[in-house]
Amino acid sequence: MKLGNWHERWQIRNINFHLSQVHPDLIKYVSELTLPAQGRCFVPLCGKSLDLEWIAKNLGHQVTGVEFSPIPIQEFFSEHNLTAHRENQQNHVLYKAQNIEIYQGDFFSLPSTLNHQFDWIYDRASLVAINPEQRKDYVKKCTSMLKEDGKILLLSFHYDPESFEGPPHSLSKDQIQKLYGGAFSITHLAETPISMGSMKDGFHAVYKLSLLK
Repeated sequence: MKLGNWHERWQIRNINFHLSQVHPDLIKYVSELTLPAQGRCFVPLCGKSLDLEWIAKNLGHQVTGVEFSPIPIQEFFSEHNLTAHRENQQNHVLYKAQNIEIYQGDFFSLPSTLNHQFDWIYDRASLVAINPEQRKDYVKKCTSMLKEDGKILLLSFHYDPESFEGPPHSLSKDQIQKLYGGAFSITHLAETPISMGSMKDGFHAVYKLSLLK
């Protein structure tokens, strides 16, 4: 999906991917990461997810997200009764309120000042949302942002790719191993059958990734 099309989906409210609750897998599996009490979390392609506020409030972590469209960012802060300070940062606009900040712009051009800053990344089906040919660059960018003992909580989908065009795009265990296996240890935490449109043999999967030292 092109970035312009993503912004258009927010304009016409074609946002069936947005959950009106905190993702249950975040609540259930985040403890598997054994995170520090005062950590920093990065959330790529964050939209206006309620998960951002849950992480900030319940874990006490500093949360940084990135989202291309300004619409969900503005709605997030408004719906949580937060007044966001805005500042221009090269190719992005940074919105900040309390311990939540969101960069508005392209994930792939985030500033290098964010490198090695985060204890963990919460990938709430972001990798499966981008075009498959961008996956290697996505993984490289995420890896550069983690501290040396960083973790990733990865939520993904896999299914018969002939039955469903995506996004979300199918991401098999073998593909995850090829993308992350050189730099991370990978733990498969859960797998649940799903049905979405014409999708066949679909599963929602949860993984814990730990950066190797």
